[in-house]
Amino acid sequence: MLSLPHLPDATRNRISGLFATSTAHHKRESSWCTTTMTSLHSLRTYGRRLSDIPVSRLPNVTELEIKYLNTSNGYAGLGAALGELPQLRSLSLMNIQRSWVRTNVFSEVASAMPLLPNLSALAINHTYCLDRFPPSTVPLFCKILRGHAKLRRVYWNYALDSSDLVTYMEMIATHTDLEAFHISVWDGLTDSLLSFVCRHLSPQLSILSLSSVRNGCSDDRTIFSGLWTYFTDLSFLSVQIHGGLNTAVTVQDVIRGARRVQVVGLEVGYVGQFREVIYPNGEPVLLPAWPARKIKLYEIEDFGCESWDWFMRHHLF
Repeated sequence: MLSLPHLPDATRNRISGLFATSTAHHKRESSWCTTTMTSLHSLRTYGRRLSDIPVSRLPNVTELEIKYLNTSNGYAGLGAALGELPQLRSLSLMNIQRSWVRTNVFSEVASAMPLLPNLSALAINHTYCLDRFPPSTVPLFCKILRGHAKLRRVYWNYALDSSDLVTYMEMIATHTDLEAFHISVWDGLTDSLLSFVCRHLSPQLSILSLSSVRNGCSDDRTIFSGLWTYFTDLSFLSVQIHGGLNTAVTVQDVIRGARRVQVVGLEVGYVGQFREVIYPNGEPVLLPAWPARKIKLYEIEDFGCESWDWFMRHHLF
């Protein structure tokens, strides 16, 4: 493998999939970057230790994605590492194991947020999103969000119960310029819940993802029509329904009354589809479902929209 300084500029601008597979291998790979990489802007890594990420040599990285940080002390030291990346605009922590959440991931991110004035996209994705976390979890996440007016994209897949939901959405409501938002709820999707969520989001939202993990979805086939009345610019909608597998809601029901949405996803039980929407006579018409290969192995060219690409990278569908 070529050392990083000798890679072509086009490759060094965006690097994915760096990881260590064993302790011995880690000792050899921890010094994979010994030169300051001024041309590197996006880094996605699968690492065993935070020391795999040479933050002091990445002065212009604006996008950082970390997956499977499988260590005994979880994310200890993450706050200090992020503090060396003040130019960061997008931070994604993916496939977080349960034990890490119960220890330090939220406090580490919260400690770094004052040092990340340019952060506009934040994603925290748990492997075990059905687990119930300590009562301090939601207030800690709200602390992460508090005062960061530049945030435009928020993706957190922890399933909120009714009391958590109020606290969380009141914080989200302070971010009036959100363009992409995912929310998971412990209870089912109902008309009253969707109305509550809408009231706390900007009508100009572009991407919305809704997930119910336990009680499914109301059988009212008009349940989603209120979204199209409230959101004026919604172009991408994803709905995941778990726990209530006998729901009568179909993807056609989801788009009933839609005016501008271009892509809609519906997953019931773990069987899902994404479909594009066209308006030949002013009414929404569904195109054939995307093949599984396109969902799993997409490129940004498949969407033509960087925001959609960001969302799909974090979406467990």
